[in-house]
Amino acid sequence: MKLSCEKVKSMLDVALLSPIATRDAIKELAITLRNENYSFLCVHSLHTKLAADVLQGSPVKVVSCVSFPQGCITTRMKCLETEQAVKDGAGEIDMVMHLGALMEGDFKAVEDDIKSVVKTAGNLPVKVIIETPYLSM
Repeated sequence: MKLSCEKVKSMLDVALLSPIATRDAIKELAITLRNENYSFLCVHSLHTKLAADVLQGSPVKVVSCVSFPQGCITTRMKCLETEQAVKDGAGEIDMVMHLGALMEGDFKAVEDDIKSVVKTAGNLPVKVIIETPYLSM
């Protein structure tokens, strides 16, 4: 299967998730992605509104990361963060799975956590991030 550069760009989540990312860096990357015809800009929920404002009217979706990078906040807090991200203009939610619950075999807690965020996100797609380096512990 041969993919064009444009097709690859349409499938990539380009992320700026540094804890020291500045507003100017978010704006600059958003403008670059808009001008280069990428499809997704992934940012911390803190930067969702800024990115959505810069990308307004473009096809680039803002992917808002919830509970990134470790996923160890309560489900209620994940839902509040998701709710705010939706209000701020997110086009997709990427949530981090509660790995502690997974590692102790509490699959019901993991499932309930994910279902709650999905419900809060409404019609937006939700992806679940599994921080796999911790799974070998």
